[in-house]
Amino acid sequence: MTISETETAINKLVGINIMNKRKKLGYSGQFLADCIGVSQQQLSRYERGNSRISVEMLFKVSVILKEPISYFLISEPIH
Repeated sequence: MTISETETAINKLVGINIMNKRKKLGYSGQFLADCIGVSQQQLSRYERGNSRISVEMLFKVSVILKEPISYFLISEPIH
């Protein structure tokens, strides 16, 4: 796997974990986007793995979704 492919896989993993946790908590995409200060479209790009989320933004997401940052980096989070 190339570095580019690895980065894409990580972006998709983090995005899927954000989306799954957000939905589990019953939060809309617009709500989470507003909380972290981005557009709903940008949040959607994060969740689809089309844009790389910064550590600062991931920290904000982790606070809102009440999970440590590491939760979003695990293939199958256990909660």
